[in-house]
Amino acid sequence: MVTEDSILNNPYAHEGQGKGIQVANWLLEHGLDRMVVARNPRDKGPGLALSNAGTEIRVVAEQDSEKALVSATMDLKKLKDFRGGEISLRD
Repeated sequence: MVTEDSILNNPYAHEGQGKGIQVANWLLEHGLDRMVVARNPRDKGPGLALSNAGTEIRVVAEQDSEKALVSATMDLKKLKDFRGGEISLRD
């Protein structure tokens, strides 16, 4: 369930090296707990920082943000239905 939807301006957009980890930490400071992305960042610094902080990262094929959110939501519903109504996203 989406409880909050925000658009934040990235303060690190014009930084050079290392901006990904800075953005990851900045997002965590803003309470990020789930993220829907087109490319899996797990083997890179930002992905590791987010994963280590317990952020669920859902990779979807869609490039359009609205379609990506629908796809991620449908995936969660299928998982919930498969597990009989209860899901743990950290399995």
